[in-house]
Amino acid sequence: HLSSSLDTCCDHTPRINWTLVLWERLFHSRFQAPRSPKSTVTLDLAFRIWNPVKSLLIKIDLALHSRDLSERKEIRVLDIQMDFKFKYLQLLIFMLASAAFAIRKDVSFQETQICRTTVQGRYLITDYTGYVCDALSLDPQSHCCRVKKEQYSCHGCNLVSQCCNSYEYCVSCCLNPERIHIDQALTVKIAKPVTSGSYSSLFDYCAGRCRHNSESVVHENAYHSEFHHCFALPSNMSAGITDTQIEVRLIGINVIVGKQGESCDSVCKSSGQSCVPSKFVLINQCEIMQKYMKCRGSCLASIGSDQPAEVVEDAPTNLNPGACLYTRRPSLLSCDGSHQHTRRLCPCA
Repeated sequence: HLSSSLDTCCDHTPRINWTLVLWERLFHSRFQAPRSPKSTVTLDLAFRIWNPVKSLLIKIDLALHSRDLSERKEIRVLDIQMDFKFKYLQLLIFMLASAAFAIRKDVSFQETQICRTTVQGRYLITDYTGYVCDALSLDPQSHCCRVKKEQYSCHGCNLVSQCCNSYEYCVSCCLNPERIHIDQALTVKIAKPVTSGSYSSLFDYCAGRCRHNSESVVHENAYHSEFHHCFALPSNMSAGITDTQIEVRLIGINVIVGKQGESCDSVCKSSGQSCVPSKFVLINQCEIMQKYMKCRGSCLASIGSDQPAEVVEDAPTNLNPGACLYTRRPSLLSCDGSHQHTRRLCPCA
């Protein structure tokens, strides 16, 4: 309406009067409602542009009422020069006003979430929130799974042994805080050397633990089960582990009682198998030894590379004949240890 009114008007005086009235109504009617800080800044910019032009139009209006013909001619030329600038100002303010009016007050600028993901598999990917998806379903900006089916999925996992047949689902299942406590996971060392560091987050623990786990291999060169992606805490950290869980972790392992003075290397070799040193920690417990040995003289803590073992009946009295021995130093457990008065309990595969 403003444009049509100005274009159809032929006299300068009503043209300027209409301009002042309509612009005042525009600003005071359209922008009276509460505005966000960003829309207020935009509107203030529009007012700073409009106010100088408003003052100039008032001066032109006063001059047009003057009886001096020469002064009216000068104002006529000034008005023609202002015509183009005014049209440009009209378009500019409408653009600014529309932008300010369209800003929503309930939208804030939030930081984009960036997901860490696994890079192990060819087809599936697990993000650090515990969702599994294929590579095509990954958000290109956040790197998170856009298709969120099931969080902390344990598809293809044995929850007793805490091992899975898929790396990605192993990581997803491991990320569940109800299965793995983050405080314990952060104390696990990345490698065996004392100088090795610990995991910095639960995602790092799950991604690393599911990828390489000494308890899932036999003689360090073969898997003892198809569920070879395991996320369980190391055996020496699994406080309160049940007998059922231990038995499941020993699937594929033959626990054999050796002869007196025989090492586990010799015991396993006589059966056509090899000793699995990573399983010593599981059987170095009284409850397990009592299932395979008599342990008549109770179960005692000791120190030696031949343990876990049972002291033979004809051993000297000071060696506690008939007693089962377990060590409190797992680092001493080995396959080649032996003692002339004990029979070893050996994990073979």
